[in-house]
Parts: sequence; structure tokens; C-alpha cells
Amino acid sequence: GTEVVYTLRVTNTGNCTDTFDLSLGGNAWPVEAPAEVGPLPGGAGAEVGVTVTIPSGARCDESDVATITLTSQNDGATSDESLLTTVAGIVAGVEVVPPTAAQVGEPGTEVVYTLRVTNTGNCTDTFDFSVSGNTWPVEVPAVVGPLASGASAVVNITVTIPIGSENGAQDAVTVAFVSRGNGNISDTSVLTTTAVIERWTLYLPLVLRGFLQQTVIGSGPSSLLYPQFPTPYPLSPTLDRRSR
Repeated sequence: GTEVVYTLRVTNTGNCTDTFDLSLGGNAWPVEAPAEVGPLPGGAGAEVGVTVTIPSGARCDESDVATITLTSQNDGATSDESLLTTVAGIVAGVEVVPPTAAQVGEPGTEVVYTLRVTNTGNCTDTFDFSVSGNTWPVEVPAVVGPLASGASAVVNITVTIPIGSENGAQDAVTVAFVSRGNGNISDTSVLTTTAVIERWTLYLPLVLRGFLQQTVIGSGPSSLLYPQFPTPYPLSPTLDRRSR
């Protein structure tokens, strides 16, 4: 995605004023240059800028050659050329997703986070880990990679919630992935873990045994039914309407 500028010096070695046509050949990457140079008196020279644009997707091992040819307008058989070789430099890059994550767990258990690390640079690279900000134990792999340009890897980060942690206690760890190709290039993910203590309440069903009978008291349109239980507690009568 960057531009490389070459400066060429064109000299009229003839004995007459001349103008030179500029042509390009052999290149796959974009090249910008003037269409002609001059007019130049005999023996005079001029500097010419030629700009090559390296494509944003170029790998670090890719190159491109542009042939710059200058041809005399006075004599089409007279020309000279320059070969410009441009090599894509190393560009390191890394992306970690998700950038933040949060989970809960009981004290004494482990919580596992799954991260995806992508090499966004243009060269194969390996990424070192570093963790900071945490007080609870954290386990991470030694390294990620090597990863080819554009390739990804899934990484598990394990946080152990200490036994004895109070309900609602939290710990946050910042996990950084640092490029070995360029130590100034890194990306991070912040993982927040919360201790949760489950409290259970057990409800048992009430089972009444010894239901014996219903005693009918009275007669007529209305009568009273008394269920009889082996219990010392008073019971309220149930009204049962009966037809004659």
C-alpha cells in the first residue's frame, strides 16, 4: 500500500536538442512516470521521478520489475533503459478477537476463554504472549505460530478462580500477543472473570398420611363434611351442597 519513488537522470548525449519519449514495460504493479523528458540541449540532463505503488496485498517475498525506456524523438533507433526492481518490505500485523470477554465460575474451578489470533501482516510470523493486571492464576500457550500471512489460530486461555473467593469477586487479565517480526506490533484481549457461589434451597413436599373418612353431619339441602386427620390442629368444615 506504500509508494516507492525512484529518481533517474536522463542526459542528452547527442549534439542537438532532443526530447525523449518514456515508455514502461514488464511491470505488474502500478507505475507513474512522465510521458516524455525534454527538450534537452545537447549535453544537458534532467532528473525524472518514477513512482511504483506496492499493492496492499503484496507478500513480503514478492517483487516487481519495471523497465523504463527513453527513446530519442530525433532518432527512434536511439534509446536507453533502466530496470527498477521493487521488493515489498516486511509489514507485521496481528488481530485478536474478541477484544473483551467475561465469564463466571465457582471458586476452585477453571474458566476457559477461546480467542482467535490472526496474522494481518504480509509475512509469516510468530506471536509471543504476555499477561498483565491479573491476581488469579492464568495459563497461556508459550507462543502462537508460526502463522502464514492471513492465517489464524484458536487459542485457549485458562483462568483459575481461587478457592475461598467471595461471591461476586472479580479479576481481569490483559492478554497481549506480540509480533516477533516487529516487537512494536501487538494486540490485546481483556478477560474478566467473576466468582459466583451457588446457593440452593431444598423444598420437600408435605405428605399427609392417615386420611380416614369424611364425617357427614346434618341432613337436608346442606350438610357439613369433616375430613378426619390424625392431627391435633382444628379443621374447618367444608360445605357440601346436596340435592334432595
